[in-house]
Amino acid sequence: MNTYGNARTRKTQERLCAALVAILTDGTKRLSDITVRELCDTADVHKSTFYAHFSGIVPFAENVLTERFAKLNEPISRSMKFASNADFEKQLSAHIVRILGIVRKNRVLCRAYLADPATRERYAVCLDRVDEHLIASRTYDTEHFTESEIRYEFASRHASFCAIVQTWLNKDCAESEETVARIVVRKLGT
Repeated sequence: MNTYGNARTRKTQERLCAALVAILTDGTKRLSDITVRELCDTADVHKSTFYAHFSGIVPFAENVLTERFAKLNEPISRSMKFASNADFEKQLSAHIVRILGIVRKNRVLCRAYLADPATRERYAVCLDRVDEHLIASRTYDTEHFTESEIRYEFASRHASFCAIVQTWLNKDCAESEETVARIVVRKLGT
């Protein structure tokens, strides 16, 4: 049976992803301008196969990015919550380097996602879970901060993190992951 997650389906998804990147590489098309037919023709995959697993191009792209970022979610929540400031900054920096490595490997797709007004707002979804662990892994002192203040602080730091990643992508990932990680750690004000 050709169910989601089996080897055959993964190979098909890889072909679709490679085709999507190929279409986006020249920079003339926005993600929302690509049709399922165009993607499937480029990947040599039947449309019914695509629609058996995805409802459209944007959900497919989100699925690809979410799967790639999901691998990072587990370690951060367990190991960093009660670390000393020095250990926390070291672990945070290492984790950000891993995130940026995934962004670099998927930069065509990430950049297309950011460039398209139809998907820009949804871009944060791809970094939300990772970013939540980065920012919320420190226990806020609820005696000194209200729940509302914590929510606003999270929103501010999240926007800052996404803007740094976007700037790095716009510069074609010119700096090393380590350099950008130092900027993020400094900006997050650990």
